[in-house]
Amino acid sequence: MELSGRRRGKIGETIAIKQLIERGFDVYDNIVDDRGIDLILRNENKANVQHKDVQIKHSKFYHKSNDFWFGIGKSTFKPTKSLYFMFVLDENRIFVIPSIELAKFLKRVWTDKSGNWKIIIKLKENWVVVAKKGSHDVNIERYLNNFSQLR
Repeated sequence: MELSGRRRGKIGETIAIKQLIERGFDVYDNIVDDRGIDLILRNENKANVQHKDVQIKHSKFYHKSNDFWFGIGKSTFKPTKSLYFMFVLDENRIFVIPSIELAKFLKRVWTDKSGNWKIIIKLKENWVVVAKKGSHDVNIERYLNNFSQLR
């Protein structure tokens, strides 16, 4: 049975929440995702409290092309220091990428007719975001399971 995009998205959110809770994060679910924020993380260090916004993307594995596909909407992507993206491949492989960093290499990826970005993650020598013709792929290996940057 082929899962709808919404069902696949909910699976990705559940995987991300499980991984975050197991790592000791306080996770708050966003009821309405109309601003590109799925979760809010609360970090408390002594007298200081910080919050991080998280957008979760989940993809199935595409055997034919040997990669994972994700979409990022132009209208909801507003990079900030406190916004992070989690690209969930499966329970053991999640890329945690700060939105500021993501914005730097979105210029290298394909867009659809509406200007929304198409992210293709593939394992070559390292994990990369595949770039459009004329650009270099972006090595994202350092973001693999890098939950510590959310502290």
